[in-house]
Amino acid sequence: DENGHVRQTSATSLGRIGDSAAAKSLIDLLSDEYPNVQEAAIEARRRLQDNPRYYCSNSTVRQLAK
Repeated sequence: DENGHVRQTSATSLGRIGDSAAAKSLIDLLSDEYPNVQEAAIEARRRLQDNPRYYCSNSTVRQLAK
């Protein structure tokens, strides 16, 4: 979606669902242009017991993921 708020809400929802199949969809959001979307994707991946540090090239986001 073109709207960052929609992408952020989507990431949050995917994390709440808890289905590991959502992990792949969240990878793309880790490099989103909006930090709030990246942070939502990080939190969602944490909920899925997956470590986002290995999927993101943004050093600030990697630090948040620790």
